Amino acid sequence: MARILIVEDDPAIQSFLVETLRAAGHDMLVAGDGQTGVTLAQEAHPDLVLMDLQLPVLDGAAATRLLKSDPATGDIRIIAMSAAATFHLDPALLPADGMLEKPFDLDVLLGAIHGQLVTAGVASP
Repeated sequence: MARILIVEDDPAIQSFLVETLRAAGHDMLVAGDGQTGVTLAQEAHPDLVLMDLQLPVLDGAAATRLLKSDPATGDIRIIAMSAAATFHLDPALLPADGMLEKPFDLDVLLGAIHGQLVTAGVASP
């Protein structure tokens, strides 16, 4: 299926996402901070990044801006994740392709991932 990079510092959420997405047949990469996430995305060029916004070393919004502004990684689909109750996807501040609010609804999570992979040409509609 697809190669998905999870950039998440919470071990419980990391584990949940890895198990859920592996069970769906995806290959997984994992980073626990924004800088490592950027490096892994540059090296492995995944089909999709699930990017937490509250990360150590480099926050998720800055990591997303770095990836989207780099011609080598700008085409990677990125879904931003946040537990913030009020979250607005402002392309100037956060050029992500989608947004998921924590805690996740499993159907919403899988639907958002599938939608981004279809857009990226990795999955069929």
